[in-house]
Amino acid sequence: MKKYIAMLAAAVIALSSGLGTYAQSSVKTDTAASVSSDKALADAIAAAKQYITVPEERKQVDYNIRQGEYGGMVTSVSWSNNDGSTDVALDKDGCLLSYHEYDNGKVDKKGLAKLGSDSTKKAADTFMKRVYAEGATSFKLEDSGMSRYTHRYSYRLYINDIPVTNGSASVSVDPDTGKIMSFDGIGKEFLSLKYPSAEGTVGINAAMKALYSDSAPEPRYIISTDYTEKKITKSAFLAFIVSDISKGINAFSGKETVVNNYFNEVNAKKMAEETSAAFDADGAGSGARNYTAEELAAIDDAADVISAERAQEIIKGYFPIAKNIDFKSSSITKDTYTEEYFIRITADNASALLNAKTGAVKSFGIYSEKPDTKSMPVSESKAKEITSELLNKIAPAESKKVDTAVYTGDKYSSYSYISYPRIENGYLCNNQQINFTINEDGEITNFNNNFDNKIVFPKPSGVLTDDKAIEALAKVFNFDLAYSVGQDYGVTLLYHFDKSGYMDSSSAVQLDYSGKPVKDTEVAGISDVYGHWSEKYVTALYNNGCKLNDTLFRPDQPITADELKTFYGGYKYMPYYIDSSEDTENDGSKEVTRYELAQYIMSYYGLDKLKDHPALFAPVGYSDVIKEEYVPAVAIATELGAMNGDNTNSFNGDKPVTRAEAAVALYNMLTAEQ
Repeated sequence: MKKYIAMLAAAVIALSSGLGTYAQSSVKTDTAASVSSDKALADAIAAAKQYITVPEERKQVDYNIRQGEYGGMVTSVSWSNNDGSTDVALDKDGCLLSYHEYDNGKVDKKGLAKLGSDSTKKAADTFMKRVYAEGATSFKLEDSGMSRYTHRYSYRLYINDIPVTNGSASVSVDPDTGKIMSFDGIGKEFLSLKYPSAEGTVGINAAMKALYSDSAPEPRYIISTDYTEKKITKSAFLAFIVSDISKGINAFSGKETVVNNYFNEVNAKKMAEETSAAFDADGAGSGARNYTAEELAAIDDAADVISAERAQEIIKGYFPIAKNIDFKSSSITKDTYTEEYFIRITADNASALLNAKTGAVKSFGIYSEKPDTKSMPVSESKAKEITSELLNKIAPAESKKVDTAVYTGDKYSSYSYISYPRIENGYLCNNQQINFTINEDGEITNFNNNFDNKIVFPKPSGVLTDDKAIEALAKVFNFDLAYSVGQDYGVTLLYHFDKSGYMDSSSAVQLDYSGKPVKDTEVAGISDVYGHWSEKYVTALYNNGCKLNDTLFRPDQPITADELKTFYGGYKYMPYYIDSSEDTENDGSKEVTRYELAQYIMSYYGLDKLKDHPALFAPVGYSDVIKEEYVPAVAIATELGAMNGDNTNSFNGDKPVTRAEAAVALYNMLTAEQ
């Protein structure tokens, strides 16, 4: 096949780049199969070159033909050399589905990008028109992202002013050259499908009630984990959850249907997953610390921990299947979150974890070497009977705080599974449960207690119920009309959630993973710098990915330590005075002074050691007196052009730095690199 690829590559060079459909190949092959395969490659290469220019130096050509998500043929072609590759995928009609430029060992771009967002947006729009012709006007820009390396634009197809859930396209542009670096989209056939009118739909309220017809939405306790260098803290908050956005309601029948999400990259924000409890199925959490033999001896004397022999007795008393197991080794760990000691005992095919002081069992597991006979697992009633009896013995306190057991029988094996979800203040708790595995003989082979008894669950107040909860969820998670295209290219008009996440249990407010209200989701902007003296600098930085988490830039407002960290965060440099590894108690809301910014600039250039040698620096020439400890920093920031004085030639070192001044300093540092 390699000789045909070489011949095709040579033949395609002569093909016209203006062909509107797949070109015909005249390459001769030995068999009918080869003719079909070689022709597909030739046609794909010709079609691809309507959209892109392949670097001449990329001589190696590879391809494959596969069935696409919608059943149609997709041809992928890659041109490569040692420096990288140019990859495309096209559908059966020659429409570009994806294009990516890859460079091995990407050049580290210095300074600021040469093009602004207006130029790169124009390039992206032009490319969309090249792919979809007049159909490009049916796409709306939904999101954009700027960085030093790329400007990314995400579009969504709208028909009758209604979004198509799987009608997404995205374009990335090099901000130095304006070259298209990547594209991912849908076939042109999406534009010619029959989309039903929205007349006669059941309405949002009826659709939401249909979605929750089995039971009204109920909030759950979510566990939030906060990590610092020294400790782990957890807290709980009560929230409604929207996680499954693959379900929708047919807009005409009011019946539940499936939302097809093929090709949809920006349909939903990924919901933050709360960190699991401090213990996994086999033992202590990631905060566990191992001890030396000497430390274990000291712990044994001081902490009055149970012995390995006693741990074995406890396990064998609870789990008859372990009666003949010889636990050969043991170790003591301390969990840094709970600050409790745990003893782990292990055998060749089993392990267990117990509280080293109380003997309470956290987990047990035995790994049977007996072949699975694939007989039927024990019944639900029998499994619940077995586990509830042990639950009351092994975890008496937790057994009083569990909901009805959830049973799962594995039809592919002889095991069954029982989970007891935790209930606090009448509400379920996410990732808080006690789990059992039972074999075909009715023996418990695995046990895991995920309860975190250190967490305080706040008592709920004013929890939204029934219609009010449904109404709030629809508002927060954009439950509305959308078109969904199925694998047969059939179009369904439905209602569905456009995003997922958490909502406060008592108000229509979206929450983040920690339970805090999500800030205004409007894209951060800089419209308030237009006409301001700092417009040139702020705009250039914004186009390089530097922005503040705000809807406006507010150029004359003092910048805080946290804001400076965010603003400069697109680069590898970070002010030393807000380095969390040095000072975990630092107040991020502290306003940064001009002296501190000068010190940061000195650190930026790796000249920190000079800060202790002010005598090496001549007077910097400002009309006001510079404090001695800041003379090196001010001299360096001034000499390098990053900072200067006001109209009276005063440095004003103790004065807070405005956002505009911080922008100018960063702009000057980056342009100095070019």
